[in-house]
Amino acid sequence: KMATGGKAEGLKAVVIGATGATGRHLVGYLMKHKDIVSKVSILGRKKLEFSSYQGNLSEHYGVDLDKEMENDRLIQHAEDLDSVTDDKVKELCAGSDVFFCCLGTTKAQAGSSQAFYHLDFEIATRMLQLAKEAGVGHASVITASMSNPNSMFLYVRTKGEVEERTKGLKFDHTSIWRPGLLDRGDGHRRFGEKLVRMFMKDIAVWDLAKAMLQDAINVKQKTSTAEVSILRNDDIWRICRESPL
Repeated sequence: KMATGGKAEGLKAVVIGATGATGRHLVGYLMKHKDIVSKVSILGRKKLEFSSYQGNLSEHYGVDLDKEMENDRLIQHAEDLDSVTDDKVKELCAGSDVFFCCLGTTKAQAGSSQAFYHLDFEIATRMLQLAKEAGVGHASVITASMSNPNSMFLYVRTKGEVEERTKGLKFDHTSIWRPGLLDRGDGHRRFGEKLVRMFMKDIAVWDLAKAMLQDAINVKQKTSTAEVSILRNDDIWRICRESPL
């Protein structure tokens, strides 16, 4: 049990990208820690079902998502992010402490460069802007280890642009996560990741998720006060080591 000192209890969070590899573990951690997290709102195209994935996440985290929805501790709003209204997004964000952006695809998955950019930049930054307008104080955003808005490569350039736009929104606190290769626990690797693996250690998506929750607690408790934090693999492992979660 977390020594919260009473300050992080009642953490309220919004998650986009909850059905992704990191997002679903983040939701697992958020729902598991009932003593710290009082409400989680998920916004996405489809409802998160733990049974859809390898490994029994319900058992792993000791969480029944349907029961949490009945108790109103978990809100799932399933709607295409293109068609959801600004007002609906702000309604879901109202009163929340942290907005977690775990959105991420690839050009191959999206079907084209335009579709990739639309999801990873345009939709992600629209959601972040609406969270800011709704009064959320902390943005926690996963980008990429080599994010660079000036890169000639679409993927890292897009992630770099997301970072710049998010910093420009001036949340009270912005956490930018730049993990290296993600170990999703399913043996699946994207082509570029196989290449990079020769130079970089993997990081497990559940470690990233744990660090993201601990960081949100630290921000709420004011033990992390930097306006913008850029967090890489070593930071993620350090946060996990120090975390009592």
